[in-house]
Amino acid sequence: MKQETIINRLDDIKELMRRDYADKEKITTRLEQLMNELKLDTIDAYKVGKFNVNAYFKRIIKNVPEYRPIFKNVHKQKNGKFGLCDGYIYIQFEDEDDKIAKALYNSENDDMFIQYENIITEGTKKLVIDMNYLQKLIAYNKVNKHRNIDCIPYVDGNENGVAIGFNPVWLMELLQLNNTNEITLGKDIYAPAQIKSEKYSCMLCPVRLTQNQTRTDIALSLREKFLKESEE
Repeated sequence: MKQETIINRLDDIKELMRRDYADKEKITTRLEQLMNELKLDTIDAYKVGKFNVNAYFKRIIKNVPEYRPIFKNVHKQKNGKFGLCDGYIYIQFEDEDDKIAKALYNSENDDMFIQYENIITEGTKKLVIDMNYLQKLIAYNKVNKHRNIDCIPYVDGNENGVAIGFNPVWLMELLQLNNTNEITLGKDIYAPAQIKSEKYSCMLCPVRLTQNQTRTDIALSLREKFLKESEE
């Protein structure tokens, strides 16, 4: 992290502290976030191919809303392994000596109400992700400024042929983190999908397609278009 960025972030925190109605919880959260990002900067960069793992975890910390401070830290699960959840993604570190996990660990969060082993469901179907379609969809969302939960999702079918969708950026990042193009779908269209490797066991919550039929129609139309282009 550049020194100028650190100074600007500290200035913002200092300004918060000056106010008569200073929000101590918000100040603590911002300080903790800055400290966690600096901790990651002290660790040698770890990459999976060209994917920068340190930068990925910094993005997770940065994007967690301030009203969810507990999600900005790694906690130790009941099974003894480290875990990290941002509300949509859950990552279990299979290596108990993982440097990133240890740097972000906060023992105060060990009573985290979310545990990987309590969320996981029996996988029903292996799904190979079409990377060309996924990359084109990410580019489409970027150009049209569709972000996070408002993006056009990557859609496919579960074992019953019912459409299931995922945030394309979050899906791509987890695939790169685990160096794979394969996911395991949950027991139904609302269950998290699993993306695994020797180093990580990850879950990604699906997009609820039924909440926005217009978005779903666009997603299905784009899927057909991009898959057709891949075949040509």
